[in-house]
Amino acid sequence: MSATAAGVAATRPTVLERVRRVPAVAILAERSYQSFWIAAVLAAAVQELRIMAQSWLILDTGAAQVWVGLAVGLTAVPAVPLVLFSGVLADNRGGRYALVVSRVALVLASVAMAVVVLMGDPELWQIVVLGVAGSAAIAFGMGPTQTMATALVARPHLQAAASLNSMSFSLARAVGPLTGGVLIASFGIGSPFLALCGLAMLALFFTLRIREPSRDAVAQGSPWLKVREGFAYVRQDATVRWLLTLALFLLMAFTWLAVLPVYARDVLHVGEKGYATLLATFAAGQGISALYVAVTGGFSRKGVAVVVSAVAWSLAAIVFGYSHSYPLSLGMMFVLGIVPPIWVSSLVTLLQISTPKDKVGRVMSLFALTVQIAQLSWLIGTGLGQMVGNATMIAITLGAFATANLLALVRSPQLRVKT
Repeated sequence: MSATAAGVAATRPTVLERVRRVPAVAILAERSYQSFWIAAVLAAAVQELRIMAQSWLILDTGAAQVWVGLAVGLTAVPAVPLVLFSGVLADNRGGRYALVVSRVALVLASVAMAVVVLMGDPELWQIVVLGVAGSAAIAFGMGPTQTMATALVARPHLQAAASLNSMSFSLARAVGPLTGGVLIASFGIGSPFLALCGLAMLALFFTLRIREPSRDAVAQGSPWLKVREGFAYVRQDATVRWLLTLALFLLMAFTWLAVLPVYARDVLHVGEKGYATLLATFAAGQGISALYVAVTGGFSRKGVAVVVSAVAWSLAAIVFGYSHSYPLSLGMMFVLGIVPPIWVSSLVTLLQISTPKDKVGRVMSLFALTVQIAQLSWLIGTGLGQMVGNATMIAITLGAFATANLLALVRSPQLRVKT
């Protein structure tokens, strides 16, 4: 072997070195990020398992489908002040502190829900109130979760980190509802609510293991003044304003999810296990898509990725809405799983890199607020679905979501450039 060839071979990275350079692997090598990610998976599993179990519990009481929407959609009411305050808390005290507060509240809400259900014959209002309380605890932690990503991860790996965050929800949607379906079928409706308590406590344990890097001192002030400063920044920055507007249209993007139990029971006739399988298929698509983004590091034209994935999202949901075939519906659920990680990770990364560090907590909490407002899609989906039919409702709302994304691409030049 010549000296030149030997030199090239010596500088060529080994397989192990190449693996370590994969964005997702590099991020997960950090112990604090490991604890952060595991805690996020567990907290998301609590949310998904609870929504699945409480939705089935409500339908089992003979209540109308709108009560399913109320149990999830009303979360937006307490979420508004809670999410805004969590952003200020994350900017002032750090994301870890705000996450601990969120996870303690989640434990308390989960225990209360389990007690009420296991005592037998819970009232509808009790299910709704405690469901809202649990979702509000999750909502409080959503903004700080995004803030912690900017503290624990280098900028070139932010989209990979956002995709790993999507993977946490994918795993939760795969494990949570499927576990719920098996528990309900095997041990009765009370068993998944008991499981919620253990998952919530584990989420708190791993959150306490996070070590947040030291932060620059932040000027203290009135929380409401800080909130106003955040809104003022969004008004001044056109790119951030467009991105948050698109996030607000998530209100239209998830209306199909609100009527999924109805499709499983009354249209596809597959029962609680079939319902859990639909959700697990959705989660499988999410997992594959999120893994791809996490390994590759994402897209150079993130704005274009947002719009293309939104159009695919809408078309798959509309096909699902008119389907009476279980295999076709499973296929559309898989597609519906693939596109959200691309949409969310691209949009979140654009927000993170477009926002100064001293304001990222408040801006990401505004994003979290739009996600919480999107819980009202359960009310829109169930209410409008009863008025015009579920398939027509899905076509109307998802058509609006796709239109908003296409309009943003046309009106905002920054969304068309490489980032």
